[in-house]
Amino acid sequence: MPTEFPSSIPYDGSADDAPVSKLWYGVIIEGLRKGHERVHVAPTGDSTEFVIRACHEGAWADLMRLPAQMYGLVVRRLKVMASLDLVRRTSFGEGRFILVHRDARFEIKATVRVRDDGQEEVMVDLPVLPPNKRLKLAARVD
Repeated sequence: MPTEFPSSIPYDGSADDAPVSKLWYGVIIEGLRKGHERVHVAPTGDSTEFVIRACHEGAWADLMRLPAQMYGLVVRRLKVMASLDLVRRTSFGEGRFILVHRDARFEIKATVRVRDDGQEEVMVDLPVLPPNKRLKLAARVD
């Protein structure tokens, strides 16, 4: 059974509230809202940054570029969410987790592979939802 995120089990809440967790939740929730099929995270040719891209109807678009110093943290957090091994580095790993948003549950598949240059890259497969079933996120006023 895949692990649920955010966790409903109270412990200290720190992992689900960490900025890197919020980054992943935001990217995935936005992808579900917009109908993205996949999210890809990989280093760029520029050693100062990495890119998060999304695929929608076969076309890739950059969502954001982040400092290279964050890359390992972003990949490790996804590995934890997908119950992938953090210690032993393999050329390919696949895991699943359940993302809970309001009363909806989404099974997310994550794949991590090691590229020829030794860097890990991540592919997250999102469930494809018809337009009438995509997340409707209300504007939030704080």
